[in-house]
Formats: sequence, structure tokens, C-alpha cells
Amino acid sequence: MLITNVTWLDLFFASIGVYLVKQAFSKKKLAPYPPGPPGWPLIGNVLDIPHTKPWLTFAKWGKKYGRCLMFSNTIHFNSMPCR
Repeated sequence: MLITNVTWLDLFFASIGVYLVKQAFSKKKLAPYPPGPPGWPLIGNVLDIPHTKPWLTFAKWGKKYGRCLMFSNTIHFNSMPCR
């Protein structure tokens, strides 16, 4: 069987597809996200963060969703666990 008309672009997209499928089915244990409101796919909570005094919003989120404190590669939970 002879493969003809295969371009470098075809090989590039095929390798990207294989990589994405491999990443989707890998069983890696990721670090938990800090507590907060659910975000949108790809952009997360970028649209939720105000331009002026964002620390006030973060403080409200800390009170509403709980706190997650990180100390030297271990996670300590305060009120609610990280998601």
C-alpha cells in the first residue's frame, strides 16, 4: 500500500490529534484548584475578575467558597476543600 499526497501539514495535524487523545485519556493526578466560582472552558474566571481592587473580589470568594492554604507541597484545608 502506497500513501500518496501526504503533506507535512497532514502529519502535523495527525500528531496533534494523537497528542490530544493521549492527554485526554491519561490518568494524571493534578493538583487541586483553589476554591472559587466555576469558570468557563479555556478562559476560566478571567471575565469575573474586576479591573479595580480585585483583592476585594478574592476576599469575597474566600469567604463564600472557603480557603485553601498551601504549605510546602501539602495542602491544608480551612472550612471547605479545594476543588
